[in-house]
Amino acid sequence: MSNYIRVNDFAPKNGELTLFCKKVGTKKSDGFAIVENDKVYVIDAGRGDDRELHLFLRELREKWLSNQDDASLLEDENARLEIHIIVSHPHPDHIAAFKYLLPDFKLCIMSIIAPMRAYLSLDVPGALEKLTAFEDRLELYEKMLPVYLHPCREITRVPYGEKQTIRLPDSNTVLDLYPSQFDWSEDRPSESEGIRFLKKYLSPTYADDPEHGYSNGAANGNSLWVKITKGSSVALITGDQRASDEMLGSMIRYYGEEEFRCDILKLPHHGEKNYPPYLLSVAQPTVTIFTCAEGYDTPETQDICERISDVYYLRDGNLFFRITENSITPYGISPRKR
Repeated sequence: MSNYIRVNDFAPKNGELTLFCKKVGTKKSDGFAIVENDKVYVIDAGRGDDRELHLFLRELREKWLSNQDDASLLEDENARLEIHIIVSHPHPDHIAAFKYLLPDFKLCIMSIIAPMRAYLSLDVPGALEKLTAFEDRLELYEKMLPVYLHPCREITRVPYGEKQTIRLPDSNTVLDLYPSQFDWSEDRPSESEGIRFLKKYLSPTYADDPEHGYSNGAANGNSLWVKITKGSSVALITGDQRASDEMLGSMIRYYGEEEFRCDILKLPHHGEKNYPPYLLSVAQPTVTIFTCAEGYDTPETQDICERISDVYYLRDGNLFFRITENSITPYGISPRKR
């Protein structure tokens, strides 16, 4: 695998960071990409019918190859774009579209980073078939990686409560990864609101066998957050923790409010059925992003966001940010009010 043509070698080395936010269709979904110099990081990819992030990567590959004298490289599967994947949590609206990236031989997956227990099935009454009977779980990717001959042989899982830092080489850009401080599928009396929420939705098997009673709510609570810092410019991609069951507040208190000050905030749980004034007061963003479908926004959250920031709805289309050490320039779609 070391003999392929590394497309990233043809990337412009201008030190400019691009944050790509894929559009949302008729249902909620998350998918983002970070590109700086020759480094490409993907954060989630969206639902099983979302092709936007895959197309973005293919277009990026073509762009970096377009200035080469050998036009045949565009169709050469031996000319591969190297990417790194970060998974927030294993729900299909975040990871199902990875099925387009994995078998694409014009891409090369170098590493996959995910939260602990991301391999577990989901077990929620009334949602079991919907959430478990799909073919795109991370456990399947682990089995398929050797088949597709990617250099990545396993998924690295970030331990609970341990912030991880990735420093991009030849750059002052830093990616900070924030996992849940503990496993939300375990009983935590100090987080009484969250536990009441989880027990309401846990399957009857949970008490007898916690390893197989992993709820939808626990997976959301165990989401990984990603903070992107370039100079004084900061973007925060949150997971699916909710304010109503105290998962969101618990996350902020554990790591400290100062960790989550940002310019760009992707709202937790898509901005859907969520009311996170605590996070908004801590983050003080100038840009907020909703990743839910039409009609699923929380009006209270929309009202706060409109008062303090420009608001983007990814159902309007793909959104891009050009980020330098002291400036952020959005393009692709325009902010709007509801």
